[in-house]
Amino acid sequence: MSATIEFVQIEKGALRDLLYEVSKQAAADALAEQNDELLTVVQLCDRIPGMTRHTFNNLKDAQRLKCIAGKYSLAAVRKAMQV
Repeated sequence: MSATIEFVQIEKGALRDLLYEVSKQAAADALAEQNDELLTVVQLCDRIPGMTRHTFNNLKDAQRLKCIAGKYSLAAVRKAMQV
């Protein structure tokens, strides 16, 4: 079994975009395996009854929730609400 090596030229911007998309998909896949997903603040407010931007911002500051590309883990927010 012999492996063939091929070289590919790609622009720096296109490579950055490709790496961003691949890492974004990998994070989404990992979260899907954990029955979790990344949501924006608006999506979180829609999904969690009684959640408003104001209550989310207070919770985010108090529990130091991590932001990933402007989104937050639904499971982490729910867990933070129970503390």
